[in-house]
Amino acid sequence: MNASILNELRNIVGKDYVMSAKEDMIIYASDATMFDHWPDAVVQPASRDEVVGIVKVAAKNNIPLTGRGAGTCLSGGAIPLKGGIVVDMARMDRIRKIDAANKIAIVEPGVITFELASQATKLGLLYPPDPSSWKESTLGGNVAECAGGAVDGEMCGPDWTMLITGSEGTLGLITAITLRLVPAPVTKKTMMAIYERLEDAAKTVSVTMASGIIPTTLELMDNMAIVATEKAVKIGLPVQAGGLLLIEIDGMPSTVEENAKRVSDICKECGALEVKVAQTAAEAESLWVARRGVAKAFGQIAPCKFAEDATVPRSLVPLLVEKSLEMQKKYNIPILIVGHAGDGNMHPTIMFDKRDKDAAARAEQALDEVHLVTLELGGTLSGEHGIGFAKAPYLKAETGPVGYKMGQDVKAVLDPAGIMNPGKMFNYEGALH
Repeated sequence: MNASILNELRNIVGKDYVMSAKEDMIIYASDATMFDHWPDAVVQPASRDEVVGIVKVAAKNNIPLTGRGAGTCLSGGAIPLKGGIVVDMARMDRIRKIDAANKIAIVEPGVITFELASQATKLGLLYPPDPSSWKESTLGGNVAECAGGAVDGEMCGPDWTMLITGSEGTLGLITAITLRLVPAPVTKKTMMAIYERLEDAAKTVSVTMASGIIPTTLELMDNMAIVATEKAVKIGLPVQAGGLLLIEIDGMPSTVEENAKRVSDICKECGALEVKVAQTAAEAESLWVARRGVAKAFGQIAPCKFAEDATVPRSLVPLLVEKSLEMQKKYNIPILIVGHAGDGNMHPTIMFDKRDKDAAARAEQALDEVHLVTLELGGTLSGEHGIGFAKAPYLKAETGPVGYKMGQDVKAVLDPAGIMNPGKMFNYEGALH
């Protein structure tokens, strides 16, 4: 990138917030996937007007733009495939307002998810989304798989949320987010159901949902996840278990008691060896530390992973688990199984060492089958990680040729120059180079 353009960018954000030396940009070349590609510059805006200025410079010079939050993306969405400018939103980290009366929050994209949740809790409110990376990931990154805004530096007027949601930064950069908050529950119960067989834990999910009781949270972990997580966080998880469910039910006290008892009975009917109920808030939090600790535990198994988020109808969670176990044997590759089973959002995570060429090839085969099986079951490729670069080769199989062309047409209208996060989703061009 020439000195003139770099100077234009420095004039917009200040000289300390433009990087172009390779040693300064190393962390911006990758995200939480195995892929990497270097940007030509990194710019850190502090306001909407600065973002607009950056986009105008990029549009004028036909320079690719890739928005970035904390880099925890698991689909390659934050990787600058075509080089150009990475727009790092870390400085835009203000919670502008929490409106308790109207139950909304207005935040900038660099706000850490946990920070908003904590501030909302102080006002008796709840920000429901709870990603495993909530202490690291930004709200802009969470919504990142739903970025919005116009690409030529002009501001949108109408509310195009339903179009922009899920566009993953390919249509614009987000500068502010309005989020809905909900009242904190009066009471809640957190339980851990322990199973000898993972299949019985998965069956519990569909039986519970069919009963009409919808737990606030219903998380699944297999033995591999349990053992690895216990090594990482050491909180006394049942390492002999074939699987476990973490379940939370909230609401009014009488309803919670009744539903918790019914869910406990369902767990036992489906084969649970034991159902433990947290007796204190500290005990409940320790159980959620276990689920969030899975992200830290992968390295106990292998150095590389394909962290998928295949999502199927809730009634088919047992079948997806069964298929994943079959793939593990078929390809002789570890597939760690965890997931937000209550909404069908599963995470069959394929573990391998890319230095072992044979294992890497088998991992690729398993990955391909995970995607195809998910679609065969009437599911979707992504429940929360996004399509990005990693799942783009499979997108047409989900949308069909007509739906795929519609995506390309929307991209062409809103980003005619093709500078917004190029190479992702509907303009995927093949292997990373």
